[in-house]
Amino acid sequence: MVGLSKSKEKYLPLPPQDLVDLFLRTEEWSNSKRDQWGNWEHSYSSNYKQGKLWQPELDIWVKEVKKNLVNLGIELLSTWSEDAPFSVCLTHDVDILSDTVSPKQAMRKLKQYWCSEDQKNISTKIRRTLGLFKNKYTTKPSIEKTVAALHSIEKEYGVASTYFLFALPLHRISQHDCIYSLNDWVVYDGTTCSLAEVFKIIHSGGSEIGLHGSYHTATIPHLLTEQKIHLENALEIPITSTRQHFLHWEPKVTPQLQVDAGIHVDGTLGFNRNIGFRSGTCYPFYIFDRDKDSTLPLLEVPLIIQDGALFGSNALEFDPVQAFFVTKQLIDTVRSVGGCMTILIHPDMMLLDGVPTYYRNIIEYCLEHKAWFTTLSGMQNWWKNRSETLGKS
Repeated sequence: MVGLSKSKEKYLPLPPQDLVDLFLRTEEWSNSKRDQWGNWEHSYSSNYKQGKLWQPELDIWVKEVKKNLVNLGIELLSTWSEDAPFSVCLTHDVDILSDTVSPKQAMRKLKQYWCSEDQKNISTKIRRTLGLFKNKYTTKPSIEKTVAALHSIEKEYGVASTYFLFALPLHRISQHDCIYSLNDWVVYDGTTCSLAEVFKIIHSGGSEIGLHGSYHTATIPHLLTEQKIHLENALEIPITSTRQHFLHWEPKVTPQLQVDAGIHVDGTLGFNRNIGFRSGTCYPFYIFDRDKDSTLPLLEVPLIIQDGALFGSNALEFDPVQAFFVTKQLIDTVRSVGGCMTILIHPDMMLLDGVPTYYRNIIEYCLEHKAWFTTLSGMQNWWKNRSETLGKS
């Protein structure tokens, strides 16, 4: 992230140990505490307890180092394309397609309730089964106000994003998993087509399609590989990026499973119920495997803000106006250290009043401040080439 050539690394000071531990997420490795979804949540983190979760502590330290290096007359490689002051990755986890469901999707949800191993309470299964009768049903759910609305806004502003897609069928079912299939019929842009056809169109327009690995892919071998192959076959494109469903991510296991699946870039490292800097940085970085004492060929693009944390009833509970005020603060923070602002908007969140305007305001604000917009695979290609350039100089 410094932009210092390999031949001049002797000028680079070592960061303080507390920043090293934060960056390597030492506390996550050594502490087995997890929340109801099996995740390391923000409230367990030392930077949250110290009131620093919204501060990119490592990046602030690096910014001072870069300043000192420049004062010594040492040339640094610019971070982003066309010397942009910061970058933006817009991302979407496609969990829920519409405010209606098809009978087939309801049957998949019913199967989850009764066949998943992570829900054994009979009364809960019965209650959730009865809840299915409250759904609005149609054979062809419309995605005009969800996926299509997001894509329309992005086309209007000329920016690309990454859509993470779920891939059925599953060999290990969780109650948390999504219920759509790429073969499901939907209404998109006034016509009826398969979901796979929709995302072929979106991909052809310059956005990226990544894999939204099911809940159990984070810890069980081979599942992510199977789902990646299924998604590639359905869309007839290579898949190189992922974000784990429910942000289910185990530092000792998940990164290696992603590498084994042929994934090059991940966007999972964030929180479900808060926003900020889980590893003390907003810069992309290659995952370090502490057990193997080696760096994996897997680029992590930290997730800074997600809508579920902003609007969720078990999270920050902002309205869209409050959310944009806070989002601007974090964009300004990322901009001040020249990092990458990664934002997650779920398509179904576009059904909430004020969220489409919130999304437009984010894009406009970042464009106003000359951000470089890219996809996760675009970021991976850029960071790889930049690293190779630094290694040769």
